[in-house]
Amino acid sequence: MRGLGGMAKGLMMLLASLGVPTWVLPAVAFGALALMLPRLMQTMEEDRPRRMVKRAWIEDGEKQREIEREALQRASGSPTALAALAREAIQQGRRSLAEAAIERLRQTGTADAEVQRLEQAMNGPLPATSMEAAIIIERLLDNGLLSLAEAKLARFRGAWPDDTELAELAARVEAARSGAVADGEGPPDGSASPSRG
Repeated sequence: MRGLGGMAKGLMMLLASLGVPTWVLPAVAFGALALMLPRLMQTMEEDRPRRMVKRAWIEDGEKQREIEREALQRASGSPTALAALAREAIQQGRRSLAEAAIERLRQTGTADAEVQRLEQAMNGPLPATSMEAAIIIERLLDNGLLSLAEAKLARFRGAWPDDTELAELAARVEAARSGAVADGEGPPDGSASPSRG
């Protein structure tokens, strides 16, 4: 505090030597504070949902989910708050909360670049080409990882919606899903993947 007081005293002496009244510096400081206060309050309010989720990790089960719902509700009015909430959820490994925050952020339509960054942080980078994406899906299918193939394929189709090879793989995944359900190898919700021989 001594350094700040010394700096203020030095400024006062400088202003006095220039003939500026001594009340000007405090008036300017209070004016600047008054101008910054609304933004400061907004920033604190936008950060509140993130802090709620950060503290919620000590809670169990339903109480934690309740705090997450409240934080998501509070953040819904602000793209900045939603992005901060999603980053915190990703950092804590709370995928469902991160997905919900990212989806609400996407719905605002104002933060497409941030949505992409958050999705990449959550899911890892996209393959460089649609051909690489197709190879990944084929390998997953060949290893019987149908649910994972479906999830990745949905993401890849979002990046390359007109790719014919990915469209063919989508049909293959759907056929595999239908066959797995018809054979009784897995429920229709995708919670189990059929195993290949």
